[in-house]
Amino acid sequence: MKEDLTQRWSSLKLTEAEQQELFLPDEDILSSNPRGNLCLLASILNDRTLNREAFKNTMAKVWNTSGWLTFKEFCPNKFLLEFQLLSDKKKVLHGRPWSFDCHRICLKEFESDLSPIEVQFNLEPFWVQAHNLPFVGMNRQLGERIGEAIGKVHTVEVDDQGHGWGSFLRIKVDVDVTKPLVHGRMVNLGGKQSRSHFKYERLPNFCFKCGLLKHVNGKCPNFGLTNQSQDQYRQWMRAPNSFPPQVPVKKYGGTPEYSSQGSPP
Repeated sequence: MKEDLTQRWSSLKLTEAEQQELFLPDEDILSSNPRGNLCLLASILNDRTLNREAFKNTMAKVWNTSGWLTFKEFCPNKFLLEFQLLSDKKKVLHGRPWSFDCHRICLKEFESDLSPIEVQFNLEPFWVQAHNLPFVGMNRQLGERIGEAIGKVHTVEVDDQGHGWGSFLRIKVDVDVTKPLVHGRMVNLGGKQSRSHFKYERLPNFCFKCGLLKHVNGKCPNFGLTNQSQDQYRQWMRAPNSFPPQVPVKKYGGTPEYSSQGSPP
């Protein structure tokens, strides 16, 4: 859409007056910054146009803000959210991920120098579970390297000694929502090779054929292909809604003398 409009504009024969640039004074630009700091941009990854009022009413109840909240649609399924209180904006950001009608809501900071058609929603943080790792690999260092197969790593859930021993390793990482979901990663530790498969927490609707959260123009690029014996993406990539916490682990027993010394090296 953006490229199409750019091509149309470049092909127009503009008058001399139309070619003259208009400059906005710096003081006008700066005056919009305080209001912009209270705003977020939101995109719902849905191929179809959503029920706008249902979205507004539902999310207003879910977010339960202390101050007022407004929604302004600037493109189909894309909204500018304005908060009365900065604390409410921070609460919404901290509570990610959010979904509406089983479709992911992508959020990003308001950028006043962009036009509506320039706003891109490519990255969204997910908690990803890396399964089938040996215990020796369940640590912050390997978690960061594994997470980099997906995107920018925010944090790896480990204990105070840097380990995340459990049934899987949790990694918070930016996922490029314009690309297929990553299945997993091959890991080689001490000559022993294993495949770690990924499960995504609170994963909304996604395509089992191509792994995309949203199709371009609502059409799957792999629809109708016969060279695949089965869908390459399955329900197992969606982590269950409830799972046992990995860290911290409560300690039982022991005498005060030893308990105060913490965990052994």
